[in-house]
Amino acid sequence: ITQALKRFILPRPELVEVTGDYTHNSFPSGHTTIAMTVLVAVLLVVPYRWRGWAMLVVMTWAVSIGAYTTTAKWHRFSDTLGADLVALIVGSIAAIILLRAGLVRPTAQRFKLRVVYVVIMAIGGIITLGLGLFIGFSAAAKDLHVPVIEWDLYLTANSLATACSIIAALAYWATWRRLEVVI
Repeated sequence: ITQALKRFILPRPELVEVTGDYTHNSFPSGHTTIAMTVLVAVLLVVPYRWRGWAMLVVMTWAVSIGAYTTTAKWHRFSDTLGADLVALIVGSIAAIILLRAGLVRPTAQRFKLRVVYVVIMAIGGIITLGLGLFIGFSAAAKDLHVPVIEWDLYLTANSLATACSIIAALAYWATWRRLEVVI
């Protein structure tokens, strides 16, 4: 899906004249799509009682991949956001198929430690989103010839990529609250 979007469906227009590595289309990020789709798959296949531990590892890794793609300057913030949306759409389609096949059941188990991780990630996502927006708006008010503007824009993109990946992961996880796939 991501490769079809990149190559055929969503060509990226050139806004300014650019040469080199920045000329290729990178929307949505393939790296982030893979990481977030692995997160969705793990959430679906891991039994409910182990989901918190699995998400601790996989969600932290997937969010880091999205942030790293902007750190490495492979992708823009919009590329990671698009990848998050692709993973959510694919995960939602998989959930509908599993539900219609009768393979989803509720569970009455509750784990308080899982709630702690979700709250920490939610607070981290909100703070990161707020910082990204604050830095972005303050950078927009600066003169474009100020040397620090590139650093501010990098911090904005990285913060927004991180926050949106956290929000996407938590949103999908919330849809599977106390549900598991019957195998």
